[in-house]
Amino acid sequence: MSVTTVGLVLGYSCTAKCRHCLLGDALQDRSRMSLEDACRYIDNISELETVKELAFSGGEAFLFRDVMTQAMSYAFGRYHLPSLVNSNSYWATSRQKAQDVLGNLYDKGLRCLQTSVDDFHEEYIPVDRVANAVHAAMDLGIKCKVIIVATPKGKSRDYYRNALQVGSEDQVEIMEVDLTPVGYASSLTGSDYVVRCKIPPGSCSILETIPIFPDGSVQLCCGPPVPFSKELNAGNARYERLADMLARAEWNPVFNALSLGRGPAILAKELELLGMDRELRDGYASPCEACQHILSDLHLGPTLESSLGNRQAELYFSRVMADVSGT
Repeated sequence: MSVTTVGLVLGYSCTAKCRHCLLGDALQDRSRMSLEDACRYIDNISELETVKELAFSGGEAFLFRDVMTQAMSYAFGRYHLPSLVNSNSYWATSRQKAQDVLGNLYDKGLRCLQTSVDDFHEEYIPVDRVANAVHAAMDLGIKCKVIIVATPKGKSRDYYRNALQVGSEDQVEIMEVDLTPVGYASSLTGSDYVVRCKIPPGSCSILETIPIFPDGSVQLCCGPPVPFSKELNAGNARYERLADMLARAEWNPVFNALSLGRGPAILAKELELLGMDRELRDGYASPCEACQHILSDLHLGPTLESSLGNRQAELYFSRVMADVSGT
């Protein structure tokens, strides 16, 4: 198992209430991660040799700046573990302010800033603030990723590259991702996203990027939370070492199937073999929506766990071989 990034979800509060937010009403949850818990999780993370990066997110990560700054400094100072921060850049009111904020965090281990800009975020965060954050990161040598949630009528990656004044030669990764209609986005109309036939292709973070939520629960992918299913939950970091959770998860047939198939298409294939594919929708807007639908279904999820469990050893060894070969 090659977990490369572990995320600390510091809380759910945000400065925005974007119409496409995957968290939905969870934004009203005032739970937050304590510094004591964060540092204990970092100690656990240090036992995982494959982890290369610690990621801080929310909600809006900068609303939890004190805990984030101290936890980041602890991870870098004690374990030389660099950090990524996921933020909407609301705090970047000027280029100088952005440089001051990011410069302080660079000294504490920040090496990547991930921010977002699209039609939905623009309703709350002006593009120039995102531009301030991006250019400050570039000036400081901090890698920068910009995420755009693509919609049929939304502005394009080229538009935002120009708006942010980022050239193709600059070290800024600008990515378009599909809108996933869960959380607040479930209230959007069909004109806001594209429903593709069957299950669309795409990447899957299962067993690679894992978040720890404020209550300590651990999910083995960084996609939309699956609140009604236990399939993607590995346990609780307050009560169990991450290494023990991952050792147990290595044998989980659903996790291994998702990893092998790079997403939920393999689950749909299994349902087809069981004669249950009629319970799938005609199409999905993203692989994450398909996974959310299948695993949150109180019938489909347990059925898949039982069926795939019959091939537990086969799926485990196939996934291990795929990890070794890098496929």
